[in-house]
Amino acid sequence: MITAVDGAILIPNPEIADPYFLIHHLNSPENIELCERRAVGATRPRISRRELASLPVLVPPLTLQRDFREVAEPLNQQCANLYRQNQKLRAARDLLLPRLMSGEIAV
Repeated sequence: MITAVDGAILIPNPEIADPYFLIHHLNSPENIELCERRAVGATRPRISRRELASLPVLVPPLTLQRDFREVAEPLNQQCANLYRQNQKLRAARDLLLPRLMSGEIAV
């Protein structure tokens, strides 16, 4: 998570929080919305480090966090792979469609 021009670095205690779980929690739509509500500033809203540190973090047992990782990590990898494939398909479409429409390529 980035707080305007300064960065906030979070180093989880591995005995309490699985980093993968924590990243998902911090980037969840609910948490982002909470940050947006607490952000202040007229031209560029930002959340202070103190405010960011005061956000509640629900930490389930470590075994449950690791179970979450086992399920979520392959799904996220698949999403990333599908995203890359879609990017390649878009590029192929953008390359081929004008040639198809002009008649340069026969169907």
